[in-house]
Amino acid sequence: MRILLVSPWNNCWVGYMKRFFESKGHTFDFSTDFYIKEIPKYDIFMSGWCDKVVKILSRQPKLCSKYVCWVRSYEFWHNNLSKIDFRNFDHVISVNKYIYDYMKLPQGKLLLNYIDLNRIKFKEKKPGKEVLLLADINFKKGIPLLIQVARKLPGYNFNIYGKVQGRREYIYLRYCNLPNVFVRGYTKDLNSVFDRMNYLLLTSPVEGNPNCVIEGMSAGLKPVVHRFVGSEGQFPFYWDTIDDAVNLITEPDYDSARYRKWIEDNYDMWKELPKLEELICA
Repeated sequence: MRILLVSPWNNCWVGYMKRFFESKGHTFDFSTDFYIKEIPKYDIFMSGWCDKVVKILSRQPKLCSKYVCWVRSYEFWHNNLSKIDFRNFDHVISVNKYIYDYMKLPQGKLLLNYIDLNRIKFKEKKPGKEVLLLADINFKKGIPLLIQVARKLPGYNFNIYGKVQGRREYIYLRYCNLPNVFVRGYTKDLNSVFDRMNYLLLTSPVEGNPNCVIEGMSAGLKPVVHRFVGSEGQFPFYWDTIDDAVNLITEPDYDSARYRKWIEDNYDMWKELPKLEELICA
């Protein structure tokens, strides 16, 4: 098959997908730019996001055999999906059960994200005092919940690795001014960060299928995951109240091998990509 993937971001997934599909004898091309005239050269067009590209293609006759698009958390909550005629798409892939159930599309498919386990270094860890929040900071990330957990655990360090995206988030963190909350900034050296941490905290009320938890668990960190919308089945356990989160962090139960095994069983890229190939190339 000749496959074209269009996405505004050239992230690590693109390289892995190209490597996989070409190893199976397919042609796989990627572009961050959208040119309608290029689509007829391919058998399958894939859009990595449900964005303006999908809106445009949903309103005109198809230009190749199959159209595929992903509907992730951001587009679902922020884009006006009612303007898209999904009947023009052969497969609409969700990474979140709530989004999948809500859309009720006959061509819908629930496929979770995946990870190259060789990219994340696993290490047996033990209970400690270092808590990681790995995300670019906006109010979708539930920063008030983070502050409440941090207030309950003054002896623990809460380390935010990511960019503070807006003035209101910056002012809120400065206003709270907790001595145990640290904004560390953006880093590409995730293995070094994971090596120093004990817990991966997620405080978001809404997510799709968060990579930060997948990556943290694969490194051996204990996940402390707020029960976000559509989280069913993604991870082994969650917290619903601040006390629940505190208990998950302070209890002695800690098993790095279990967390890694969960990712190996559910998010291994080289097990999941064949499912994508089977779906789109059948």
